Amino acid sequence: MKMKQLIILCSEDLTERIIFALREEGVEGYIHIPEAYANRFVRNDPITPFVTWAASMMVVPASEDVVDRVVRRLKEYAGQCKEEPCLKLLVCGLEEYF
Repeated sequence: MKMKQLIILCSEDLTERIIFALREEGVEGYIHIPEAYANRFVRNDPITPFVTWAASMMVVPASEDVVDRVVRRLKEYAGQCKEEPCLKLLVCGLEEYF
């Protein structure tokens, strides 16, 4: 079975909906890092070179089909938060999981 790792950065107001989606899509478990901070560079702005936003981070090892289902579902949440950017998904191959 091919495995992937999904890393989710989301605004804190999306955290509960993200966790609900993970459970509903059959994720076995995940690592949750609450109260993280994400930074986005602002180009051509000498006064504010980056924007920092409060975030939650989740690391999800799962089979390729589960990760694909989760990604499709979470795309619905993009743009539905109080603070932008509110959702970033990173999908990586996973060589070992035991």
